[in-house]
Amino acid sequence: MTTTEFHNALLQGRGKCYLAVREDPEKYRDEVMWACRELLAFDTQCEGSRAWLIYPLVRLYPDRTPFVKAACRALIDCPSDGSWRVSSLAELVELFFQDGDQDCWKALMKKYRRLYHQMRHVGPPADNCYWAERDDYERLCVILGWNRDYYLDIARDIGRLSLETEWLKEYEFDWFYHRGRRYLRSLTRAAEKDTLLAEFHRVHETAWAEFQAQLAKRRSPRIPWQCRDEDRISAAVERYLSASTPEEKAEALDAFFWNPYPADPAPVILDAQSDQELLRHRAWNALENTRHPAVREFAISRLQDDEEAFGALCTNYERQDEALLLSHLKNQRIDYECTTNWHGDQLSVLRMDKRKPLAPRSALEFIFHTTYCSECRADALQQMGKRRMLTSELLEECLYDANDDIRAYARRCLNRRKPK
Repeated sequence: MTTTEFHNALLQGRGKCYLAVREDPEKYRDEVMWACRELLAFDTQCEGSRAWLIYPLVRLYPDRTPFVKAACRALIDCPSDGSWRVSSLAELVELFFQDGDQDCWKALMKKYRRLYHQMRHVGPPADNCYWAERDDYERLCVILGWNRDYYLDIARDIGRLSLETEWLKEYEFDWFYHRGRRYLRSLTRAAEKDTLLAEFHRVHETAWAEFQAQLAKRRSPRIPWQCRDEDRISAAVERYLSASTPEEKAEALDAFFWNPYPADPAPVILDAQSDQELLRHRAWNALENTRHPAVREFAISRLQDDEEAFGALCTNYERQDEALLLSHLKNQRIDYECTTNWHGDQLSVLRMDKRKPLAPRSALEFIFHTTYCSECRADALQQMGKRRMLTSELLEECLYDANDDIRAYARRCLNRRKPK
């Protein structure tokens, strides 16, 4: 593997990075060092960080110190820029700490204190715009609160913020609070004797109760997935057909966000060509859920001109469409920095596993080897497994993938293949 190919594999989170470094560590030293300082995940909120990819790579080097120091320095110096870089670096440094490096704990605490100072003494932006430091602080709290004592210490700090500042009611740390729900009994007992913990507990229990109450009042206009309430479905169709303006039509079509449009799709096909953007989008969304010969014909005719047509083609896929489908996937620009079209199109292919005919095997292989999203790769892998497409070599690579579901799936598959 060339260093350029290795770099791309790092961005994808592929386990073949481990196999390459194991064979020739020095060849890829600079790339591994780079990875220790950067945010590699394609969608951190969805798939997590790449820490579990980078950490085993560093362990392959006899002297890990340069890599660990680079990660610690990058974490301490990392600005809060609205990305997930701080939390990704913190997860990697925390793994090094779990491995026995006490300097990593010092780096984590130094970053924590810097962000906490921002929370306590500086506060949110005066113009109430996005506050990146707050998000980085909460994410760091989630990473550090992995045991009861650490969780309670951080909870005290947040309780102090609530008592000393005016902004906390708006910027509540619900993610951190619910990350530690398993410590709720300990928190409740400790709060009886600790005013800071009592304040933390009070604020978040109240916020959670209010959130649940608001959620209970909401009723989505969308018909639930696989709904069998024929009266509700018929009423939604009638509401759409009787709508007189593009805005009314778009609102009515939103009912079919999850479910197929059950009547003649001709009006929806017409609205999918509307000049009104929201109506056009809602119409395509309904068509993407609807299997009908007219929809397939329309999707094929619009494939080159409308980026939303591909999803409808996948829903209406026939075996003779394989070459067309694969050609469309390959003609997309697949770029780590650019998510336009390619990611959504690959997701449309992966959703074909619930209907027949299934996605072509060639498309699943293409997605597995090209996607930067490890969640999509995990989905493709499992579909390939069901169709007996996985070689032992590919499964060995998957043992070291960044995605924990992929690693676990590969272990199960290889264990089943062991001679009894």
